[in-house]
Amino acid sequence: MTEMLENLTALITFYLHQFVNFWTLSNIILILFWIALIVIIISSVFNVIYYLGYKFKKVNYIIKGGISTELPIVSILMPIRSETLDVIERSVKQIIRQAYPKEKIELIIISDDEATYAEKIKRVVENLAKNTIHLKFIWRENPKGKKAGALNEGLRNAIGKYIVTIDADTWLPEDYIIKTISYLENEKNIVAVISDIIPYNKEKEFGKIQVAAWGFLKKTIFCGRQNLGFTIPVVGMCSVIRKAVLEEIGGWDESIVADDLGIWIRIMIKKYKTVFLPNVCAHIEVPETYKTFKNQQRRWAFGGVQVLRKYFRQLIFSDISLITKLDALFYLLMYQFPLANLLIFPITLLSLIFGRELFPASYIFSVLFFIPLAAYTIAYFDSLREDDFNLKFIIRTLGSNAVLLVSLIPTILISTIKAILGIDIDWRITPKGKKFKESGIALQETFIGLFLVILSIYGIAHASVFITGLWLLSFGAAFTYTGFKTYKHIW
Repeated sequence: MTEMLENLTALITFYLHQFVNFWTLSNIILILFWIALIVIIISSVFNVIYYLGYKFKKVNYIIKGGISTELPIVSILMPIRSETLDVIERSVKQIIRQAYPKEKIELIIISDDEATYAEKIKRVVENLAKNTIHLKFIWRENPKGKKAGALNEGLRNAIGKYIVTIDADTWLPEDYIIKTISYLENEKNIVAVISDIIPYNKEKEFGKIQVAAWGFLKKTIFCGRQNLGFTIPVVGMCSVIRKAVLEEIGGWDESIVADDLGIWIRIMIKKYKTVFLPNVCAHIEVPETYKTFKNQQRRWAFGGVQVLRKYFRQLIFSDISLITKLDALFYLLMYQFPLANLLIFPITLLSLIFGRELFPASYIFSVLFFIPLAAYTIAYFDSLREDDFNLKFIIRTLGSNAVLLVSLIPTILISTIKAILGIDIDWRITPKGKKFKESGIALQETFIGLFLVILSIYGIAHASVFITGLWLLSFGAAFTYTGFKTYKHIW
């Protein structure tokens, strides 16, 4: 292996020297490094600013008691496809238990399942809802528009003043509807509320990692941004929106995967206000394995870029403030920021080929690189400490999140390229309930990890590029660790 790498290196070096002089190469490397550095700094700074907004600018969103008018009808939309009966039953039972007048609750289930299975689901839910809430079961023989199309079908059939969107695995506490509707009825300038979410399958290691990550995400992307005056994104589950506003903006966009982001962008452009209610929560099921999680992240990474591609002109040429536009761009592209690490790969490869360290080594680079990352890590650490996690778990979780961030880079890269080129991705639901979970060794991550580890050993031992070797080793170790965890069925 070593001899083959040396021969390949010699060949590539010969041809590079024929066409590229070292001065030009150094400038290209410097440009790549600065671009990567700037992207990493921007990402870290945004997150730290949001966290400081949460930490030092507290805003209370009090849900006032009593409604001056009669309680309005609420329509709950639940689009389903290939969901297990146990998951659907659990969700419907919690809707029936709501501390809200039963005659004012309308549950609309929109099924894109095969006819025989849809009929089976219909019988079960009709039996559960009998003599309680109003139930409409809609079977779509031709499921156009995927989830967005199902939601639009539900919207056309809804009679409620407010629309509640939930997934099949959403578990609503008994006071959920009364709290959210009370807030909206008393705050006429708010068009939608988004509630907190708490995973209920958090016993396993992978679930605990996601609980910790959500705690930080909630404090930055939702609470922090809200305290700083930004519009809160509508999410696909656990959002309550005024029906009139949904009809005004044309419902859900059936041409995009992240239909909830499409709703948010159009609401924001109209300068309508949305609110995150941290004191109202719903429960959801999170992915229990890395492969399931990767499929979910792949879809979300694709969705943000796809939405930006479609609504970029409307967003940029709208009359909302510049800072709001920048904030929206950051939110839509937050999955893509880790891709900046890919700009460093050409530097490492060229370092191996030339046998000399090409990383720009200076104090200014070190300071600019490590201070924002240190600030981000401190904010994350403080968030976990605030949530009463012990020190051992915090350290392990920080490491696990860094590993996941690296391991998902190839998946995010492919999703991003497809979104930019307008290539659709195949739609796969996240398995829930008793359904078989996607598990097994992550082969792609394992092979990438082993390859990078071999390159790092070669760089340190034969090419005498210590910094390059350490950088490759750190990334290779992350990929390999994910492969090991999935091989042992821990992730």
